[in-house]
Amino acid sequence: MRAILASIALSSMAATVVADTLDKAQASAKLDLKDALARLAQQREEQQKGKTPLVSEANALEGAARAKRKEFDRRLRLRDNQESSLAELKGEVEELEDDLKAVLALLNDYN
Repeated sequence: MRAILASIALSSMAATVVADTLDKAQASAKLDLKDALARLAQQREEQQKGKTPLVSEANALEGAARAKRKEFDRRLRLRDNQESSLAELKGEVEELEDDLKAVLALLNDYN
């Protein structure tokens, strides 16, 4: 009977030790989780702070690129218009030269 009582006492002491160990492990896990969540929140905040200047810089660069593209298109249209005007002027000059030749030919025939 003593052996049974000793066994029961030993089992209850072991159960108490196991329960204490589990409680400590649970408390430790909770602290680790709380610490990990705090570090995660801090890292997210730091990433957000670093992200904000990058976004504003990217927006500024995109705006500058749009402005340069607009200026390029304007100059391209201007050049095309000038080439078109030059071609028209060349055509007019050729027509006037042909008219002049015709008038000179008529004057030569008249004389």
